[in-house]
Amino acid sequence: MRTPWGRRPNGGQDNPDNPDESALQSHTVNREADEESSTKPPRRLRVPLGRASRRRPGSAPRVITPALGTFGPVKPSRRTYATGFMGVCALSGALVAGIALPVVGTGAMTAKHFAQDFQALPSDLETRPPAQASVLLASDGTRIATFFDENRVNVPLDHIAPIMKQAILAIEDYRFYEHGGIDLKGTARAFVNNRGDNSTQGGSTLTQQYVKNLLIQLSDGDPDKIAAARAHTVKRKVQELKYALEIEKKMPKDQILDNYLNISYFGSGSYGIEAASRHYFSKSSNNLTLTEASLLAGIVRSPSAYDPIQHPDAAKDRRDVVLNRMRELNYITVDQLNKAKAEDLGLRPSANSNGCTTSPVPFFCDYITHVILNDPVFGQSEQERADLLSRGGLTIRTTLDMKAQRATDQAIQDKTDPTDKVAAALASVEPGTGKIRAMGVSREYGTGKGKTVINYATDYAYGGSRGFQDGSTHKVFTTAAALAEGYGSEYKIDSPYSIGGFHADRNCQGKRVPADGWHPKNFTDDQTNGVFGVITMREGLRRSVNSFFAQMEQKVGLCDVVQMATAAGIHRADGKPQHEFLPYTLGINEVSPLTVADSYATMAARGVHCDPIAIESMIGRDGKPLPVPSANCKQAIDPKVADATVDIMRSVMENGGYGFKMDLNDNRQAGGKTGTTNNNIAVWYSGITPQLATSVWVGNPDDYNYKMGDMTIGGTFYHLVVGSKVPGPIWKEMMDAALAGAPKLQFHPADAATLHGTQGSGDSGTGKMTYKYSDLALPKIGDSGDTSVKVKSSKKSKKNAAPTDTTASTPVTTQSKQR
Repeated sequence: MRTPWGRRPNGGQDNPDNPDESALQSHTVNREADEESSTKPPRRLRVPLGRASRRRPGSAPRVITPALGTFGPVKPSRRTYATGFMGVCALSGALVAGIALPVVGTGAMTAKHFAQDFQALPSDLETRPPAQASVLLASDGTRIATFFDENRVNVPLDHIAPIMKQAILAIEDYRFYEHGGIDLKGTARAFVNNRGDNSTQGGSTLTQQYVKNLLIQLSDGDPDKIAAARAHTVKRKVQELKYALEIEKKMPKDQILDNYLNISYFGSGSYGIEAASRHYFSKSSNNLTLTEASLLAGIVRSPSAYDPIQHPDAAKDRRDVVLNRMRELNYITVDQLNKAKAEDLGLRPSANSNGCTTSPVPFFCDYITHVILNDPVFGQSEQERADLLSRGGLTIRTTLDMKAQRATDQAIQDKTDPTDKVAAALASVEPGTGKIRAMGVSREYGTGKGKTVINYATDYAYGGSRGFQDGSTHKVFTTAAALAEGYGSEYKIDSPYSIGGFHADRNCQGKRVPADGWHPKNFTDDQTNGVFGVITMREGLRRSVNSFFAQMEQKVGLCDVVQMATAAGIHRADGKPQHEFLPYTLGINEVSPLTVADSYATMAARGVHCDPIAIESMIGRDGKPLPVPSANCKQAIDPKVADATVDIMRSVMENGGYGFKMDLNDNRQAGGKTGTTNNNIAVWYSGITPQLATSVWVGNPDDYNYKMGDMTIGGTFYHLVVGSKVPGPIWKEMMDAALAGAPKLQFHPADAATLHGTQGSGDSGTGKMTYKYSDLALPKIGDSGDTSVKVKSSKKSKKNAAPTDTTASTPVTTQSKQR
């Protein structure tokens, strides 16, 4: 399957300098020989209806005006068609009689039969547009990538400089506007000169060249069809003549010239005049000068031999041949000729960037390619979808916010290094729409040290990894499930350092899930030594208390927590069913940052879940919109439950919470959650504002048992790597920069009754609380439309303390200690 944008060994670049006929690339085939440089003396051949090819005395081609479309017949007369048809029949007979059957003296009879056979040849030829490059744009229109099998940008004829049209006609077919698709003079001379041997001399008109190029385009890479279009046989040549006549009947001359200039190969991977102009001169074809136009016109005959970058001397000689011919036809003056020949080639080459390797946002670009390859909306088969992207001339506007993306790249760069032992990945989603606004990975895109082509920010099916355990970020979903079942934000549970005695539960398939002696432990910090005592659910989330949420999951039920997480958008990165075991609440499933960001966005959007989308619109080559994947937004969680969950998440980022140091600038409302798996193998920070939901992961993608401690990341030494250390600061820097200048929106006020709950107050007693709340558990202060009570921090909390958090996320196949 052709996927030039992805992971080719050569970095996604086509081979631009190999027009070898053995190649399966559909390089344009041009004239077999240059009429002007033929060394064979012409031999006369008497042709019926010779007047059709007789040149009027003193007549000059009428293609000499600056506005090329104003001269010559728009459509040749019927007599021209008749002349062309009868002439080709005569020539075909002569070809067979004089070349194929030189010994038999029945040439006239053979010509007659051949003329009859010629009429029976197919004449209908599909004239679909040639393959064009597709362009990938950010949401603001910034070009971020180009995809092509053939680097081509179609332009209308009136966009092309008149001097370019004159140059190509002068050297390729100066009688183009006079003949009906077949130049009897040139064709007859080629037939005569080829009579004595097996060689072929070019006599092709511009229309015939267009036919040949079109047949190669229609082959869609089929090697047999390409070989047939290039074959030096009588059968192919005669069929080409028949097609040329039919095209001249149906298509105006200007349109044929337009199509020819857009389909021809100009070497160095450039197809069509616009791509060639941009590549060699870094300008559009409507601004070409005489010397530039003559250079490009000369390339067409042999794109490899006359490549001005690889063979500048040969290209200059060929350019001068074109200039001389233009002077002979009075297209230019002597002064123009001399001045142009005195100039150098004037090259200002631009790279033909193809695919994601050269994109400024390679991982997001790679994600887009997988979206297109995976979704049937873009074609029935994967090959059809690949062809649509690389040949369809699409304009794809994505959801990428360049401001958020620049903030992402800078934050990752400031806190990590591509060659670090560990990597970081970030994904950001807009709540309520599912639009992916930013995506980044700390390693460079490619192969080698400090590089990767695996997008750690997304799922395996979209070019990502098989995911990473999300640790305590998963406690948000247990919180939401508890709120949905009437457990208020101030519901209390005694939370010791370690706890066991759990009973068996049932998963969502109704199967019994044994406890197997599960005995989770809390993280030990300087203030608590892992012993919290009787604390509220709000305090449990603020300080990520494992023993609290293990017990809360038992009260709510394992399946209820799984269903809440699934409704929010959680799924495994490898596409397999989630593991449903008792430690589920502590984040045992491998997920991607994009999935976590998407599920948190559901909470920020008041329970509305949207599938992540990366494409806003797609326009075909005809200017018409094409269908794109939908976000399928729907109300997945009770809005009151989502609002209350956000209210508690906001507490995490207040004084004493493990996300305190990630509090955003300018008092912008935000909520978040740290996540650290067992042995600090994966660390996370995920958080929300009304405008953005962003998740950051840090870990070793090459070793899922790598413990992060006593190590340097981004030039900074860390004794212990936790969610509030590396990923947290990345999240804060990115969000502050991405939202700078944006409106400071507020979350919807939480429903007081939902926060209060219906399950009572829970366990009695006191614990190590850092957060005090009113007995009525009213919404937080600062939200519009509520009568809240101002929050005060306890005296035990330190002003600038930023406690850390380590979550117990155990492989589901083994039993291990949690902390």
